[in-house]
Order: sequence, then structure tokens, then C-alpha cells
Amino acid sequence: MTDHFLAGLSLVPHEILTPAIDIWPMGKAFKIIFGAVIVLGVASIGLAFLGMHDVNRYAALSPQERKAEEAQYAAKQALVARQRMIDNKDGQLCIDGSGENASTVERLKETLREPDSFAHISTLIGPVNSDGTHNLVMRYRAKNGFGGMSFGTTRAVISNLDCSATIIATA
Repeated sequence: MTDHFLAGLSLVPHEILTPAIDIWPMGKAFKIIFGAVIVLGVASIGLAFLGMHDVNRYAALSPQERKAEEAQYAAKQALVARQRMIDNKDGQLCIDGSGENASTVERLKETLREPDSFAHISTLIGPVNSDGTHNLVMRYRAKNGFGGMSFGTTRAVISNLDCSATIIATA
């Protein structure tokens, strides 16, 4: 009588079992995306627990072991800084595709009356100095206090390690 094998075993009509089999009527693409989201969620929770293991390991170290680990980390950072100084000796790693240094632009926009009017013209960056910095000169256009566009020049010092800027002078 019924074509569903469970209906014959449990004496339940086919019409009652059908909704239980397909609870969420959704498309195949949605099921794949939903499954992927669930898998990524479970994976991220697992990685969070692994990260907590490392924190717990550090908390369990003795003070001498902590100092040794911190010294090892500092040595690795110094090695990375030395390599960065070699790789970025001409300063081009601190200049983005449009020819500007993002940190300098950010610091300069903080001083402008109308930051949205900023327009980059050119940037010149010098080789790395003995103290691990680069000298930078940037020309730009921006609105002045009277609403007209004026040209400006900014001089900055750029860190070779992280490309952060310190503005020295703006004219």
C-alpha cells in the first residue's frame, strides 16, 4: 500500500513521514553554503581552543622560562627588522600603488581643514638612514580656508620597519 519502507514497519502513513524527511525545503546551493558555514564555524571554534592552549602553556612557564622565551622572541623580531632594512633599503615597500605613503596621508589629513579635498600629486622617498628611517617629501592639493585649492608640501620621517610616519613640516 505504501511505497515508503518505514511506513510499513511502523504502521505510520506515508503522508506523516514525508515532512520529517524534508524539514527545510531549500535549494541545493543554499544547503552547500549552509554546510560550509557550519564547517567553518566548528573549525574556528577548534582553532580558538588551540590558541587558548598556547596561552595556558605560557601562563604555566616559570619566570626564567618566560624570560628565555621573550628573549628568543626579541631575537626573532630583531632578525626580521634587519631583513626588512635590507629588503626596503630604497623605501619602495613603504609606498603603495598610487605612489603615496598611507601613514603620511593619514597624519596629514588630520591637519587639513577639509580632509576629503586631499589630492596626492607626488612622493619622493630617500634611502634608509643609519637610524632605520627614510626621509619623505610629498606634494599634494587641498582646499584652503577660503574654499580655493592650494598646493602643499609635507616632509616626514618614515620608519623602515613598519612604514609609520612622523610629519616634520608642512608648507
